[in-house]
Amino acid sequence: GVTREIFRPLTVSAEYSGSLGRNLYTVNVINRPGDIIYSPTYQPIPGRIFDLRRLNPRFDDIELRGNSGFSSYHGATLGIRYGDLARTGLTLRANYTWSHTIDNLSSPFGTERFVGARGLLDPLNPKLDKGSADFDARHRLVLYGQWNVPFGKNLRGVSKVLFDGWQVSGITTLTTGRPFNIGLAAGVNNGAPSWPNRTCSGKLDNPVPDRWFNETCFAAPPAFTYGN
Repeated sequence: GVTREIFRPLTVSAEYSGSLGRNLYTVNVINRPGDIIYSPTYQPIPGRIFDLRRLNPRFDDIELRGNSGFSSYHGATLGIRYGDLARTGLTLRANYTWSHTIDNLSSPFGTERFVGARGLLDPLNPKLDKGSADFDARHRLVLYGQWNVPFGKNLRGVSKVLFDGWQVSGITTLTTGRPFNIGLAAGVNNGAPSWPNRTCSGKLDNPVPDRWFNETCFAAPPAFTYGN
């Protein structure tokens, strides 16, 4: 980052920060129903009941703990600071940050409350889940102020102890909302995860908190597909 003093009490700054995460911890169920569709010619062992829509129909769910997660963060911060403690006792600061966090699994154990939320959508294709992180906040503005109250400087004795050295300060943080996912109340993959298909933009001309997007733009995909 760089910092420059414009004049004695005023400085401006700019900085960039970034990070990459590779081989991050993941928890996946790799033998869910719907992971693969076997050829009709496949013949299971006589007398045994198999789910032919599992990767290995001889087993139920198989949990795999691995390191197929990845993430990246890029952020740029612009700041301005006014500090005149000697004359006025006043400090003002404002920082604006633009950032973007991308990953393929924000929480290994899943945080969404719909069918198939746990782990990656397709454990055999980790890149399929790449997108903005659940906690991504694109814009953030932080305002801070502090004032050293001068009223007790010339007091003596108990009065000085009680009234000298006080500070008044406050901080305000404004940030854009986090992304959210559209899910299915009932799955189409016999237990394997799936997303709905997006059929239009989903934007409303006059959104309200109870209807922030057009839900009719999302529909269940065909059976045994992941959706788009």
